[in-house]
Amino acid sequence: MAHTPELRYSGSHDFRDPVDPTRGSLSFPMDLTLDLGASGRDWATFTASSQVGIPGSPPTQSSGATGTTGLYWLDPAALTWLTPASSLTRTP
Repeated sequence: MAHTPELRYSGSHDFRDPVDPTRGSLSFPMDLTLDLGASGRDWATFTASSQVGIPGSPPTQSSGATGTTGLYWLDPAALTWLTPASSLTRTP
């Protein structure tokens, strides 16, 4: 991940009432940008910024470190075929 300075995810944030799931669900657009900082062979520091398209919802930011079992870890071999603006997955 040392040569991957930024990852961007776009999708949706889906909400279903946990008390009464029969009430239906809401879906809002969501973007997450992950900026990677200092890193080693099996770890990397990060800053994550996200925005959910709910009116009045402020953007959020967090930072930390991730490793081979962490939240933002991708196998370096899997990243070799990615190019700028390519997509890992698309959901209809």
